[in-house]
Amino acid sequence: MIEKRFCPRCRSENVQRDMNALNSALGVYSDWICNDCGFTMKEFPLKEIKIKQKQTNKNMKNKKFFNVLRNSGYKTGGFA
Repeated sequence: MIEKRFCPRCRSENVQRDMNALNSALGVYSDWICNDCGFTMKEFPLKEIKIKQKQTNKNMKNKKFFNVLRNSGYKTGGFA
């Protein structure tokens, strides 16, 4: 799971730290800004996002191939 910030007004995840000229010169971050609706705030809330593991066709073919080998009694490697 990862955490992402989102805008409390429009629920967009397109947010970033607001770097105005003074803060840029000092290297200090103060506010968050929504790039979609322009809303600014000291802290935007976080939400947890589940990441799905994507299996490619190649991985699925390899799994099927090794399952066939394993079920047929063929040893697929390793040390005895």
